[in-house]
Amino acid sequence: MGLRVEPGEGVTYRLAVELGSLPLSFHTAIEETVFAALDQGVHGWPVTDVAVTLTHSGYWSPLSAAGDFRNLTPYVLMQALAQAGTRVYEPCRHVDCEVPADTLGAVTAYLAGLGGRIDGTEPGADSWHVTGELPARCEPEVRRRLPDLTRGEGVWTSVPRGDRAVGGRPPRRPRTDGNPFDRVEYTRFLAQRQLAAATR
Repeated sequence: MGLRVEPGEGVTYRLAVELGSLPLSFHTAIEETVFAALDQGVHGWPVTDVAVTLTHSGYWSPLSAAGDFRNLTPYVLMQALAQAGTRVYEPCRHVDCEVPADTLGAVTAYLAGLGGRIDGTEPGADSWHVTGELPARCEPEVRRRLPDLTRGEGVWTSVPRGDRAVGGRPPRRPRTDGNPFDRVEYTRFLAQRQLAAATR
């Protein structure tokens, strides 16, 4: 079987093969497994905007079964995702804060050190108004630290801003699918899963 992945709106699954090229149960197994495998993507995080297309398929009757396609699909899909160069995105917040004039440098340096982006600064009578963007995961830390940086005089507000690509090496989450990127590890996982199912 072959799968092609392309950017999409949401997650979609399509066929570039005739529906009759496989038994219906095999098609169903592939489609269901595509959606399940996308929950862990390349780095352990869900893939949210992708179009997956079944480009070719084949089977050997009577040896092939739907389970064979359930086992093969994650392996083929992860190879396609890795070649496509998927990226990890994280939610961000639009931040708006007012800080005493003499603390502007410390506050903006602190935000930048957390991966924040300063979009603008405006001077006031004895304060600065700062706007920018910050990864949502950093906001609790900023809320704790801001009173120390501003002698308790800083005012902070934020609203959701959407997602942005994570810079540098993307964070990884532990996999629960046997790691389809490692053929030996994945084969061992499938064998253990089959054995567990047989002994129930």
